[in-house]
Amino acid sequence: LNLSSSITELYLNRCDQLPPEEFAKLANLTNLEKLDASLTHINQLNYLSTNIKELILDECEDILPGQFANLANFSKLEVLDIWGTQIALLSITLPKGLKQLNIGNCKKLSPDEFK
Repeated sequence: LNLSSSITELYLNRCDQLPPEEFAKLANLTNLEKLDASLTHINQLNYLSTNIKELILDECEDILPGQFANLANFSKLEVLDIWGTQIALLSITLPKGLKQLNIGNCKKLSPDEFK
């Protein structure tokens, strides 16, 4: 992956074969505002730039709660779409500026999440 640092939107839908060392290069995309990695096996969220405004991880079933540990540091994040992702929201500290959260079809979502 040889990407220009000026990229603002990146679509990685169904990129199951992207090795961790290539995913780490996303940290160099400091202008990246939107990342759509739906249906992609992602376990290196800590490599992402905290400048991202929109993060789409639909049906990324292999994301562990600890991988969202730094999500609160994404101060510019306005849209988080984790539709169909198997994660308990209780374990996530969401960014204060978040305006839109799509948690549809999250099978592990419980009523306690909304208290």
